[in-house]
Amino acid sequence: MQSLPQKIIIWSFLSYLWMLGTAHQCSKKSQQNTSVAQDNSYQSMLFQTEWVHAREQDQNGMEVYVKEGSKLPPARFRERMKFDEDGTFHWLMLAPNDAHKMNKGSWEKIDNNKVRVRIDDKQWTIEFKEISPERIVIIRQ
Repeated sequence: MQSLPQKIIIWSFLSYLWMLGTAHQCSKKSQQNTSVAQDNSYQSMLFQTEWVHAREQDQNGMEVYVKEGSKLPPARFRERMKFDEDGTFHWLMLAPNDAHKMNKGSWEKIDNNKVRVRIDDKQWTIEFKEISPERIVIIRQ
């Protein structure tokens, strides 16, 4: 038979384990809610603006796009892209005759950091490596 102090120690230990388990579950739920909130935030940031290619900031195969209106050095041409919430994608390209041409296509979400873009008969994947209200960093595949 166990003495009262031993029972108190065992009861305290079991209570401690229960609290740790409960705290861990709460932490996991909080992280899940945060990632959902971040995903919604990511989408709202993406849809708010037209993104302008800042070629001079590209590195290691990653392309940097900044929010329209950001200060950039003069350039002959800068690609632009815009994602609409309805799945429409706009991409300003340099045409063969040196004119600027806004192409309209579509985009669809692949996962939390990738979208598939289609314009005419071309398609590619855009993987978002960084996204903030002021800039996005992508890998185009």
